[in-house]
Amino acid sequence: MKQYVENYQPTEGFAPATGHVEGDSVSPKAMIFHILKDLSADVEVLDIGFGSGTLGALIKANPDTAHWSVDGIDGWEANCQNSQLHENATYRNIWHGLAQELSSERLAQYRIICLLDVVEHLTADTARWLVRTLLSSLGPDAYLFISTPLWFYPQET
Repeated sequence: MKQYVENYQPTEGFAPATGHVEGDSVSPKAMIFHILKDLSADVEVLDIGFGSGTLGALIKANPDTAHWSVDGIDGWEANCQNSQLHENATYRNIWHGLAQELSSERLAQYRIICLLDVVEHLTADTARWLVRTLLSSLGPDAYLFISTPLWFYPQET
């Protein structure tokens, strides 16, 4: 797993993506604003498979949640080198790799873990393992926000 952004700053080796940034899910991202009763609290969010970063941008654009810390991990390297995400300070930390590489201790620090339109790209065994791992790693007041497409939605990967 390689880290490209740490505490909103690019790490050594960060270079603007030369490939095409991929991934904008059809998930109901705005539902994140209805998970917690108190949006003013400091919240740490993990966006697994963040794609073009629309969930992070949505959180940062909302005055009630702009102070939240959003981290992202994505398997598509060009997404991790998306210079717009760095310039807009959308994600506090960005990792290129698989969610399976994050430790249970790290996962436990998040109040909300988002898995939006991701599991359908995994094998059934990997998806089950990932969901089990995320659920068993959640803190006592944490939430797992999962979405999969309601209908067949062709995606290029």
